[in-house]
Amino acid sequence: MELILQYEVDMFKAIVVIGTLAANSAGQLEDQQGPYATAPECYYRTAQMIKDAAMKVPIVYAVGVCIKVPKPVKGKGV
Repeated sequence: MELILQYEVDMFKAIVVIGTLAANSAGQLEDQQGPYATAPECYYRTAQMIKDAAMKVPIVYAVGVCIKVPKPVKGKGV
């Protein structure tokens, strides 16, 4: 017998904060591909985002974070 959960499971959204030589302040990159089902998937995505950003601008520092967000509801334009 399979257990069916009656509530929406939280997912994870990837965000990266970067500091570059070209800007006087930090910038924020938000992922356009997520959200992700697990935290490890989300953190892997932040690593990809940092790598992509480093190919375009000289990065001084970068921090990837994953925040919990509600699971998108299908059919609601999300």
